[in-house]
Amino acid sequence: INNGTGTINGFAMGVGMQGNTPGNTGTVNATITNTTIHNITGANIVAPFAGGALAAGGDANTNMTIYSVTVTGMRGITGNAFPLVGVKSAAFYAITAGLTSGDTANADISVGNSLLADNLSNGVSSNCEVADLTAGFSGTGTGNATVTSLDYNMSDDASCTNFNQPHD
Repeated sequence: INNGTGTINGFAMGVGMQGNTPGNTGTVNATITNTTIHNITGANIVAPFAGGALAAGGDANTNMTIYSVTVTGMRGITGNAFPLVGVKSAAFYAITAGLTSGDTANADISVGNSLLADNLSNGVSSNCEVADLTAGFSGTGTGNATVTSLDYNMSDDASCTNFNQPHD
């Protein structure tokens, strides 16, 4: 996806689920292991590992389990257009939106034995981010986005607030 300048417009490698059958729940479970991502530059938002859930007429759940990955040298920006205003680029990104009343969107990224270093959004260190875009979409449901530790992770910044296991 090279546009001749050595950068890409945006990058996200992830899983997502949209619940859209009234009264039903949709769930996606994914496991990613032994992956290295190095030196990605995007002109827009970059999220090498993104999990998203959109609840619109039914609940939606996305669960990513990530083991033994390395993400270094990622460069992206913070979103400045609807619906991504304020959404930062990050190595791990969980994002949700509960659009319909009574519906819940859950996105969880669980990370173990991984290394995150030198990843920037608008020049600011950004390894782990979560966002609930329910209000941005004028939604009336609920969104729960989390990035959690399965232990043995290393991050060169404080953005991975849930990397609090004994060996992190």
